[in-house]
Amino acid sequence: MLQIKRIFSSSFKIINWLLLSFISLHFQTAIAAETVSDSDNNYNYNNNSVPQRPKIGLALSGGGAKGAAHLGVIKYLEKHNIPVDYVSGTSMGSFIGGMYAMGRSSAEIEIILAEYDWSQGYNDDVPRESLSVREKQRQDSFQIQTNIGFDGTSVEYPSGLVQGQGMSKLLRLSTNSLPYVSHFDLLPIPYRAIATNVETMREVVLERGDLSKVMQASMSIPGALTPVLIEGQHLVDGGMVNNLPIGVLQDMGADIIIAVDIGSQLYRQKEITSAFLIFDQLSSSMTGTSANQQILKLTERDILLSPEIDGIGTADFDLMPDAVDRGEKAAEHASAKLLALSLSDADYALYQQQKQRKKQQLAQIDIIEINNITINTDTRLSPRVIENKLSLKRGDKITVMELEQQVDALYALNLFQKIDYSITDKNGSHDLHINVVEKSWGPGYVDFKFNIQESTSRDDRQQIGLQYILTDLNRLGGEWRTEFVYGSDSNISTEFYSPIDYNQYFFFKTGVRLEDYESKLYVGTVNDPVLDPLGSVFEYFPVKTEQVSVYAELGVIPFDWAQIAIGSYYQSGSAEIIGANINSDFDSKGWYLQLRLDSFDNISFPTKGFKLDSDVYIDTGDYLNSSENNVFFSLDWRNAVSFNRSTVEFKASMASYDGPPISPTFEVGLGGFQNLSGYGINEITGNYKGLVALIYRHRLLDNNLGAFSFPLYMGASIEQGNVWNDKDDVSFASTISAGSVFIALDTGIGPVMLSYGYAEGGHASGYLFIGNNF
Repeated sequence: MLQIKRIFSSSFKIINWLLLSFISLHFQTAIAAETVSDSDNNYNYNNNSVPQRPKIGLALSGGGAKGAAHLGVIKYLEKHNIPVDYVSGTSMGSFIGGMYAMGRSSAEIEIILAEYDWSQGYNDDVPRESLSVREKQRQDSFQIQTNIGFDGTSVEYPSGLVQGQGMSKLLRLSTNSLPYVSHFDLLPIPYRAIATNVETMREVVLERGDLSKVMQASMSIPGALTPVLIEGQHLVDGGMVNNLPIGVLQDMGADIIIAVDIGSQLYRQKEITSAFLIFDQLSSSMTGTSANQQILKLTERDILLSPEIDGIGTADFDLMPDAVDRGEKAAEHASAKLLALSLSDADYALYQQQKQRKKQQLAQIDIIEINNITINTDTRLSPRVIENKLSLKRGDKITVMELEQQVDALYALNLFQKIDYSITDKNGSHDLHINVVEKSWGPGYVDFKFNIQESTSRDDRQQIGLQYILTDLNRLGGEWRTEFVYGSDSNISTEFYSPIDYNQYFFFKTGVRLEDYESKLYVGTVNDPVLDPLGSVFEYFPVKTEQVSVYAELGVIPFDWAQIAIGSYYQSGSAEIIGANINSDFDSKGWYLQLRLDSFDNISFPTKGFKLDSDVYIDTGDYLNSSENNVFFSLDWRNAVSFNRSTVEFKASMASYDGPPISPTFEVGLGGFQNLSGYGINEITGNYKGLVALIYRHRLLDNNLGAFSFPLYMGASIEQGNVWNDKDDVSFASTISAGSVFIALDTGIGPVMLSYGYAEGGHASGYLFIGNNF
């Protein structure tokens, strides 16, 4: 596992620097000598230091999760009454340094590091439970979300693997969305952050603005995170040009500098065994070169600390507590020089009082009292839709967390590259500025599906598919989806969908679908003169169905997790009993009512929530000489509850159809994994079905590799159910017992699962699943 995490950390750093590495190497020397700064030299840098003592600056380098070592150094400084008069930082150093500069203690910063999942800073995915039912269905069906744009003529890609929405949220929560600061000398400790202008490849010293945004600019790893726009400049990680900002502190007036370098050690030749590690070596060399150039500026009075951070990768956020300890130990090893900077208790108390006075002068936010809301957007979506989704108005009083929840609700539409906000303090009330940026690589997007099921019962199935979504069709959020799926069940479909009000509560959709699929139908007890000859010879027979469907529906979305729709449909096709020379055309038309409830956090391995799918169809079709109105009803319910690392899921399913016993349109069947395990998919069919199941899962391994995770599960199920042709035969006594055991890995393309199922009567099957189940 450590080797896997090391490889991932290496590949993560490749993404960090690959796009700019050669440009950076070309300009490295020029950059070091040519710094772009927004400095205003009229500020008095000495206004918060204790008189008649040397002024101390703290320089903190970049390094991702390793940067938690900086906090250990700060803990040591606080413990031994060592003041800090100036702070500068790059990347993770800009975050730790910025938090300290705004007046937070080491204990407060440590709580923040532990409170949030920092791997989510490199993940913009909206939690599944926050998505609309429609978006959940799309992602569940086409589980390979590529984030590729296509406008009909060319393929477009985002400017970073991650757009920074998750990172922005973490930084805003950490700083409590501190309002715009006109100059960072007004902070309790004067502060500077280092970023790189991606256009000129020059160093930019950030000394004013929205603190969380400044931190993000300094931390935006090129290629992995989209550049941050500040005052007309597109900025990325400052480690490209200055990974240890010592010279900045000297310019600010520091007499003594404590520099903390957490740069990675270069690999030895025998350790460089892959292309990933070669690029990792290049990345470490680049940041190390810029840091070494700064280290040359240190004098004999200055102190250089190099915490031992071997074994902690850039993305090892779960190891940050260990990094904190290592940082404190590094400071202890330099105690001979550091303790010479200690103040008496009285002088240190005076220093802390000065910091507190400056902290109190900042516009701290406990409650945001909204005075005015300004929304800037480049999307075609109506501003009224955006305003309604945010559910904010003038006069509202909300916390930062509540504001973040409203921003999350808007971002869950999955239409935007990024949603950011800033707050301006107006004598206790606040102006809220919200910036909504549409995806630059849209408005058309491509997703894929890939599903495989292999089983010892020879019920093998495969599917590959592509989905194209064209958004921004109207001001209300209309879209057009087209799907192409090939395999055991093939289809081509196209659908237009649009909300019909500014709240997006009501919607209309219409579409057409062509399908070609095979199924097994149970005929052992069918009392029908057409099928009787087959029933006396075969217990099951395969049916090949080809059909075209058109539909239109109106619906309402009362909550994100609920959807109700009523519609009409028409289907026409043919069903052939393979090998029996029986072929029948059919027409099916009528009305339907659908209810969808879905609050699951994961479709395949839910740990919480529920999911209900219920349908009622009133069919007036013509099949097997039946033209009567027939009613089809189905209900599928799942509910998950977790205890620590274990989850118990309850499942119930029922369906009935009062039409002909064999219907290509309304199939009532059981069979397949956790659906009477041991049988093939829908191996048992009829007119009525019932099933209950209890499923237990245990999370064996998290396999958390920073920005991604691949948890490993094992579990088992017990199932009870059956299918009947006659309502009078339905009884618990005639149900079939079944069960399964399984081990599964949750991956980016869905589950990879090995399982074994057995049902009474000797029905057994082993399964291999890749992708979502059929």
